[in-house]
Amino acid sequence: MRPSPQILLLALLGCGSESSDTTRLQPIVADDVMGIALHDAVGEGTVALPIRQVNTYGAAIPGGKVSIAVRNGGSIAGNQLEFDATGYATALVEVPAGKVAEVQVQTASETDVLGRAAKAFGLGNTMPEMPLPANFIVDTDDESADFIAPGTNGVAVGAGDKVWYVPMEPGQPPHPVANLPFFIDGMWGNHIDDDGILDLAIWADTQVV
Repeated sequence: MRPSPQILLLALLGCGSESSDTTRLQPIVADDVMGIALHDAVGEGTVALPIRQVNTYGAAIPGGKVSIAVRNGGSIAGNQLEFDATGYATALVEVPAGKVAEVQVQTASETDVLGRAAKAFGLGNTMPEMPLPANFIVDTDDESADFIAPGTNGVAVGAGDKVWYVPMEPGQPPHPVANLPFFIDGMWGNHIDDDGILDLAIWADTQVV
């Protein structure tokens, strides 16, 4: 992903130094897999539970596979999942109405850090057509939503040094997508590349992600 000149300019202007030295952005290399992150999900019958393969910034990166197990009454057709080009895999868990199944990664091809188990909540009826879930599901420190930017089928919310994805699908809880090494000064959602999925640029001082 290549940030646009507008974003690079904003990052450079944030430096505020009076030095005559030229300020250049340095690339961040963060393509090592640091762990697996599983996220709770809600559904009627089949629950689509997101699983991410993350780097040191908590951002999803592609490649690799995981095997999963389901407990407490849920079931899956196959336990082998592959991460797509966005670093996501989706576990399709059959959960009876009123039950809460637990999903856990058993093995991962790229890391030994398998993350905590996630819950798949089975509903008896579809969720009401509410545009966004309540923000009480988000960590208390991140409820302020200092920044917000459009995403594909949802929105990105920034608070402090964290970014959350809030799905537009009724009832689906938000989940974190980045834990950055700086406090966010701005966010911008747009098509930076040609994959048809909205990209997110986040900046502070001379750093752009």
